[in-house]
Parts: sequence; structure tokens; C-alpha cells
Amino acid sequence: MNLRPWAFAALLMSQFVAGPLLAGETSLRISLHQPAEGLLGKNLEEFKATVERETKGAVKVNIYDKASFYLDYQVPEAVSSGAIEMGVAPLAQYTDEIPPAGLFMQPFLFNFEAIVHAAAARGSEIRTLIDAEIEKKAGVKVLWWQPYGANVVFGKGSHANPKDVANHNVRVFDEISGKFISQCGGTPHIISDGKQAEAFDSNIVDSSVASVATLNDDELWRRIGTISKIGHSENLFLVIINEGTFKSLSPKDQERLLAAASKAEDSVWEKYRAFEAKTYEFAASKGIKVQELSADDTIAWRVCSSSILESYMEQAGDLGAQLFAAYGKLRTDPCCTSQAQAAGAAK
Repeated sequence: MNLRPWAFAALLMSQFVAGPLLAGETSLRISLHQPAEGLLGKNLEEFKATVERETKGAVKVNIYDKASFYLDYQVPEAVSSGAIEMGVAPLAQYTDEIPPAGLFMQPFLFNFEAIVHAAAARGSEIRTLIDAEIEKKAGVKVLWWQPYGANVVFGKGSHANPKDVANHNVRVFDEISGKFISQCGGTPHIISDGKQAEAFDSNIVDSSVASVATLNDDELWRRIGTISKIGHSENLFLVIINEGTFKSLSPKDQERLLAAASKAEDSVWEKYRAFEAKTYEFAASKGIKVQELSADDTIAWRVCSSSILESYMEQAGDLGAQLFAAYGKLRTDPCCTSQAQAAGAAK
């Protein structure tokens, strides 16, 4: 990939921010678009501590949060190009270059926790196929996946039904979520997670499709009155490292890095459910109404967005077919069947 002007400028700036290295030290800078004190930031801090301890300081990890260098959608290219060594990238941001990576964004395929966890687990067929395709085409290595919850709709009023977004300006975070909103009657605006509050303040949008986990970002909760739990798709983040950077490490340090990544992944998945529950408790304490969808609401969303999956299957090709076959196996696996029935999810 060519290094775009914003990436080049950030690269120059980073030389001053990172500071000098001692002989034999390696510096790994991580771009994070969210605050370091948030769930994903704390997860990176755990990774940093493990790596620096296990390498006895030979590998230094520096975290640059709040999009100091890059917004979320800029991270994939920045890491691929080597402008920065590591970054936290939304899985959805790979769908333009790698359409099969959009599987988790397809409406109502991953609308309950068990199937998300099974599909995103290390070693699962779905994750293995997606990781391999990203690594082959993007010049990065995927170290671990971070959960960030199902999508909801933030707004001042109800957005439980498609008619509630008709003629509304809705913040979305990628092309697929944009199609979801436009086909269901709204006008989508692709805006980074970190700019949601600003978009509300500027009256650019009336509502926002996002993970509930972003509620505290820039005190977004002050701008809304309702959270509608659509849950039509899942937010997942990838922690990636430039392929050349990874290969430049000694075999032993590569092993240590991968072990630290596995440890960080186990930790963040274990903590996410409690984190999400606390976020909903916080919302309620601020007087925000949490709205569940009725069966009729869910059907209405499914109907208006049904063509998105058809389009995905056409664009994703053979790999998409493999992913969908693997998804079909999970829907009949004991890991997922009971929760699917409880959720009333279509098989």
C-alpha cells in the first residue's frame, strides 16, 4: 500500500513521541482509538506488562490512545504500511478489501452470545479462515480478537422499529451498517466511534448505531435518552502487528508475543460480559431507557435488511461460501442451539 499523507505525517511525529531506544531494544507502538482507561485500553496494558516482563525489557510496548495518530478506520492501512507497528482495528474495516471479513456484520446472523464466542474463538474454522485471508492480503499478523458487543441504536427517542429511523440521520461506522440503515429508511453517515458525541452536538445525526460499550466515550450518555437493543450484528476488534515487524523479532520473542496475546485475549473475553452489564446499569442510573425489541420489530428489521446477506454471498465468493458453511455447522452445534432457541433466532 502507498503511505497516504496523513500516515506519513503521523510517522514523522511518532519518531519524536516514541523516544530513543537502548541498544538491543525493540519498540512496538500500538494505535488505539479509544481511551486507555477503557476496556480495550486496559487489555492492551495487560499485554504490554506481559511482553515487557517476559522479554525482560528487550521489547517495549507503547500505547497511543484516543486516536493520537490514527482514527479507527485508518489503523489497517497504517499498520500494513509500517507507519506504526501495531494497532487496534475494527474487523469491519477490512470488508472493502476483503469482503468475506464482513460475515459478523450480516444482519441477525450473530444475534446471541454463544454463537459469537464460538465463531470468534481461537482455532475456530471461521476465525482461522478470516485471519488467514487478512494476513495474506493486508501484510499484517492478527494477534488476538477483542469483543465489543452487539450493536444498539442510541437516540433521544425510540428506534426499536425501522419506521423510527425513517428520514432520520443515523451515525454508522462502516459501509455494511450504512446499507442496513439506508435499506430500512434512514440516512447513514459514516463517522468514527470517537466522533459520535460531536456528531450529536453538531446535529449531524439524530441517532447512532454502535456498541453500548461506547456510551461513556466523551460522555455520549449526556446526548441520548434511549438505547434500542437491535443486536443485529457484532462489533469485534483485531489487534494486529505489521508482518515485517513481527518477522524481525527473534523466534523466542515471537513466541513470547503470541503467548502474551493469547493471555490478553482470554482476559478481555472473560471481562466483557461484566463490563457490558455495568454499562447498562450506568445507563439506567442516568435515566436512559433501555428498549428491547418485540418479535414484530425484529421481523421488520429482518425484512428491510434481507438483501444485504444476498449481496454478501455474491461478493464474498468461495471464501464466503466456506465461512457460511462453517456458520451453518455452529448453528447445529450443542454450543449454540439452546441459546438460539431461547433467543428465538431463525435457524
